[in-house]
Amino acid sequence: MTADDVEERVLLTGASGFVGERLATRLRELGSRISLLAVRGPSSSSKAFRDIPSVDLADSEVASRLVDDFRPTTIVHLAARSSIREGAQEPLEMWKSNFDATRNLAEAARRLIARDGSHVRMIFASSAEVYGAAFSGGPCDETSPIAPITNYGRAKAASEFMLRDLASDFLSVTVLRLFNHSGPGQDGRFVVPSLIKQVAALELGASGTIAVGDLESERDFTDVRDVVEAYLRVIVQREGAKAFAIYNVGSGRTRSVRSILDEIAVLHGAPIAAEPHPDLRRSADLRRTEGIFDQFRNTFAWRPRYDFSSTIAEMMEYERNALSRSLKDV
Repeated sequence: MTADDVEERVLLTGASGFVGERLATRLRELGSRISLLAVRGPSSSSKAFRDIPSVDLADSEVASRLVDDFRPTTIVHLAARSSIREGAQEPLEMWKSNFDATRNLAEAARRLIARDGSHVRMIFASSAEVYGAAFSGGPCDETSPIAPITNYGRAKAASEFMLRDLASDFLSVTVLRLFNHSGPGQDGRFVVPSLIKQVAALELGASGTIAVGDLESERDFTDVRDVVEAYLRVIVQREGAKAFAIYNVGSGRTRSVRSILDEIAVLHGAPIAAEPHPDLRRSADLRRTEGIFDQFRNTFAWRPRYDFSSTIAEMMEYERNALSRSLKDV
């Protein structure tokens, strides 16, 4: 079967990432309905992803060649640097990975359209970080002003503005502003797996306290499987797609980090001694981020299926097992 024999040709970037790996699996399950090309960034060196091509989308020639060769009907652009702490340390790399790569993909798609009259749809993974200071006024919907306070948020916001300008009848763009999401296997740079990994280590004999950031911060957390389902809904629902549209995606329930730590303590079966660590507190941070999600839910008939308390329990079991295996291998 060639790419020309199937209805959808999906180019998925960031396929070795936390969401991308799971989305690639689900797309492959659709079988002959979709021809999938999944790619990962050059920094993804794990042997687990050696079968996924590595590309540097910040290189315009690489991005152009990728799009020209595969001729996608849909580009799902998840590839990004998402660690806000790392972005503060390497701001130029943050912009290169998040803005330059997006620009190169969009420009390659425009050239493909100009050459053979294709219609290309781009689904762009943005972030609630674009709202930034606007959260101080309460829950944000898609019409709320954006006022990002991190360079990650600014790079995503700039990408959104660029894609809005490039969108047309032939290049349609759907922007998903994702709120926090988590699940088993997420790396420890993010708050929920950071807490769980440390507590799992305590259970296997580690001593001392766990390091925490601002426990009073409140965020909307969604199970990663629900986020993958949200992407799938957008991918398969081509009819009625607007030239440019933005949607918030989240669970609709805001939790404090302290409440999550309390749930972990119940699973642990004992109180947990926590000590604030300055490296885990962001200099540019907001106490509460809350969104309004009606537009996405009504358009794509999507609702979160997984209760986040169950997600926390699954993550705890995953980290216990992973740590036990690593100790056996020593």
